[in-house]
Amino acid sequence: MRTQCSLPDLAILAALARAPLEKRTLAQRAVLLVEGPTFDRAVALASVDRLLGLGLVRKVYHHYELTQDGRDALVMGIHDHREAVEGLVRLLSPRRLEGAREQETRAVA
Repeated sequence: MRTQCSLPDLAILAALARAPLEKRTLAQRAVLLVEGPTFDRAVALASVDRLLGLGLVRKVYHHYELTQDGRDALVMGIHDHREAVEGLVRLLSPRRLEGAREQETRAVA
């Protein structure tokens, strides 16, 4: 992967793709996209500051917006993450996936 943006970083950038947002609203929208054990509201707020420092986001009064570098990073990051997921899918043959499903079905029954 070429991008330095994590999936949570991309969620923050994607939340800003339509319009500038206040920091709290931005964090809430990003968490809605990729909430998990390592990404919550506090981490999202810190990530906004980190992306600001990297120049991918800029603060205009009380709102944050994407910079051109941020737009470029978003496009490249989505492309890179998609390629990574496609590579993982190719590693798993349909037989392996079917075998995993059968094991899950047996475990539940």
